[in-house]
Amino acid sequence: MPHGTDRIPEGRRRASLLLARSPQEEHLVLRGAHPDLIELSAPEGKEKIGIAQVREVIHQAQFAPTQARQEVCLLPRAEQLTMEAANALLKVLEEPPRGLVFLFLAENPGDLLATIVSRSQVIHMVPSVDSDSLSSIPFTISRSRSLSAASTCLRNHAKLSTLSLTIASSLAFCRQVSADLRRLLVSHS
Repeated sequence: MPHGTDRIPEGRRRASLLLARSPQEEHLVLRGAHPDLIELSAPEGKEKIGIAQVREVIHQAQFAPTQARQEVCLLPRAEQLTMEAANALLKVLEEPPRGLVFLFLAENPGDLLATIVSRSQVIHMVPSVDSDSLSSIPFTISRSRSLSAASTCLRNHAKLSTLSLTIASSLAFCRQVSADLRRLLVSHS
């Protein structure tokens, strides 16, 4: 993503792919009002995301999702994590609560703690151009045969970008997504 581009709307569009099952839910995610969307940004007037903000996310993540099957923690400027905050988050990434997905957005994966990147799947993304291209993604994923095929679909949709979207989640969540994809395949057959 070009330097200076607002990553919050882009991150919310990506989070809507994981959370929204209806146009109403998508609208909530895009406004940042979905109950299962947790946004982690530097506090007003600060340049860094501190350990206090990460601890709050860890606390929120202990509760089950209220509307979606999972919760999404969006870090639109993940490179703003302090070392202490990144290390606290790393502990959650090693054993994430079931159904919690982190979306780390950074211009370069090298801007993140190497151990966070090693526990994540890095996908190079381009910003969504319009709603037509974005709306084609869930349809394409619903036709995919596996989580890896869905991941490949997202990567192919996002070639040649400088924005990295890192997805870190538990194995249990991956199994749930695979099961959801299988149900979607059967219902669209």
